Amino acid sequence: MKLEIIKEIEIPLFERKRVSCMVDFAAETPSRLKLREEIGKKLKVDSRFVAIRHIYQRFGLPRAKVIAHVYKNFEILKSVEK
Repeated sequence: MKLEIIKEIEIPLFERKRVSCMVDFAAETPSRLKLREEIGKKLKVDSRFVAIRHIYQRFGLPRAKVIAHVYKNFEILKSVEK
């Protein structure tokens, strides 16, 4: 699996970053858990602070666009995310 960060937007009100990524994969679309781990490694943060918001699969291609929120601490993540 190859993960490429396209865009990062800082949102200071919620103490998070909105990250857009393109993911290339071999067979099936990676799970949300696997994507959390990969984004955490790429941004050098704990994967507990990453919340996957959307996965947009490209029709007929082994590629997906992923939108994730990366929080500064776990208490804010619990209070904002479902």
